[in-house]
Amino acid sequence: SEFLKIGLSARAAGMAGAFGAVADDLGALEYNPAGLGLLNNSQVSFMYSRWLADITFGSIAGAHILPGLGTIGVGLNMIDLGTLDGSSVKTFKASSYLVRAAWARTLLPNLTVGAGAKILNEKISDLTSAGGTFDAGLLFTPVRDVQLGAAVMNAGVASAFDQTKDALPLLVKVAAAWKGLEGEYGQLVAAADVDYYVPPASLVNPTVGVEY
Repeated sequence: SEFLKIGLSARAAGMAGAFGAVADDLGALEYNPAGLGLLNNSQVSFMYSRWLADITFGSIAGAHILPGLGTIGVGLNMIDLGTLDGSSVKTFKASSYLVRAAWARTLLPNLTVGAGAKILNEKISDLTSAGGTFDAGLLFTPVRDVQLGAAVMNAGVASAFDQTKDALPLLVKVAAAWKGLEGEYGQLVAAADVDYYVPPASLVNPTVGVEY
């Protein structure tokens, strides 16, 4: 389940992950599903990466606006860890995949809500872990150029291979962003997120980022 934390959006990574209140492209699938409601056109993204030790990771995602109903987004992530040395007499393969879908809609001129679900599967040798999660978020614009966001991500459980069900990395996010100085060549965006991974992780991760 740790691969749920792998970021896919290059734009969000460039802002150190401070994207929960920006989230106006396909990165919303990772950071705040409500952001899908801010899209003004359909989008598709694809990413493939080859890491060390023959580890490969890829994703494909898309979103489409349904007039009067909102915006739907879908995605597929896959990671292949290759062949690992388990002992002096046995090697094994490990891989994971995740399928996600989300929906968002602007309910009021200053309020957008969204929700999503993910199904994940991890395989190590002959052992398999499977589970599902639920995501929900909102974006609120209290005043012009200021946007606030909140989201709950990865609410769910997965079977822990041959053991009992295991909690996934549940994340509670609060975020804020300011968008200003828009001109002919771009716009300045400053954002801050605070991510809290609930126990047993009990991790607080603040991030700040800027974009032009």
